[in-house]
Amino acid sequence: MRVPMLSSCFSRWFAAAVASKVGDFLEDVIERTYQHILREGHVAIDGGASYGRHTVPMADLVGAHGRVIAFEPLPGTAEYLSRIVPRQVSVRNKAVSNFVGKADYFRVHGNEWISGLRIDHSKLDAERIMVPVTTLDKETARLRRRVRVIKLDLEGGEYHALQGARRLIERDSPFIILECGGPADRSRQEQAERYGYCSDDFFALFASHDYTLFDIFGRHFTPNLWASYDGRPWNLMAVKKDTYDEEYILGQHYTAVEMVYGNRQIASLDAGIAKLEQLYSTQQTVEQERQRAAELAQSLEQERQHMAELAQSLEQERQHTAELAQSLEQERQCTAELAQHFERERQQTAELAQHCERERQQTAEFAQACEEIRRSTSWRITSPLRWLGRQLRAKD
Repeated sequence: MRVPMLSSCFSRWFAAAVASKVGDFLEDVIERTYQHILREGHVAIDGGASYGRHTVPMADLVGAHGRVIAFEPLPGTAEYLSRIVPRQVSVRNKAVSNFVGKADYFRVHGNEWISGLRIDHSKLDAERIMVPVTTLDKETARLRRRVRVIKLDLEGGEYHALQGARRLIERDSPFIILECGGPADRSRQEQAERYGYCSDDFFALFASHDYTLFDIFGRHFTPNLWASYDGRPWNLMAVKKDTYDEEYILGQHYTAVEMVYGNRQIASLDAGIAKLEQLYSTQQTVEQERQRAAELAQSLEQERQHMAELAQSLEQERQHTAELAQSLEQERQCTAELAQHFERERQQTAELAQHCERERQQTAEFAQACEEIRRSTSWRITSPLRWLGRQLRAKD
């Protein structure tokens, strides 16, 4: 059953693809596409695996009994990928093309995901390195299971990679998802010119395998659309005609893309709600900070008033101290006057003591003189009396 496709849907999807970072919407659609194809035990190929954006989901889908072969030419990226993938993934540090050997590979600094065998390195900060090159036919020659999905993102090298997978395509009729061009105008034609093929070569390759081409939104991709970039995504799907894969694209793929779009819209709404909640939380935080600031301002005002009262109290203390100092100065002056008075009294007392000493000396001299007089006078008086006494005793 074919689901009718509305042009308005394609416009919405393409707008989402252009608006999303590095075509994230298209990558989600690619993942949803192989989710409908891959089952437990299947084999998938991821050409241009980079850091495992699709390698890891593919590994989850095929499970422990399946297998994913991932090709990544950049040594550091391949080593990293080897460390993070499960055991059912085989990481091969090789570029995929239509020959086996070695070739120059241009590593774009800062944008490794646009590195490639033939890029316009004159416009990019690119480093030329030598890498091993292989073909998908060689790498799957001994594989005894059917390759169910091939995903190629080789920055223009997809055509050559599919040239090197002719036996694989004829044998397994895999569901092919490939990048063809980019978001810029003429990018598809420019890539084809760099790799030395044209649109006729491109469509003839798929026609030789009886494959039908669709864009990743599920619309037929025909030669007259090769140079059209009006609302056309740059990822394509190629499937064997009159198979389940073609029926899936015509009947169910539209719903899968719409689900991806709806999920991204929901995610966008969730992100918007999260931002609104964050904004609301921020507003609450701002309000809380404002209240805290108001409380702090009130506290500072109280502290200011307290400081003013303290300053007033200190001024009163200063005035009181000044009055005490003045009183002490008066006391000091009074004490000085008393000291002067005491000094005068001391001097008068000293003079009086000197006067008394002179009086004492004069008295002593007078007493001595009196003693001398007494002695002299006593002899003259007592001598006759002693003689008279002796006479009287003699008469008796």
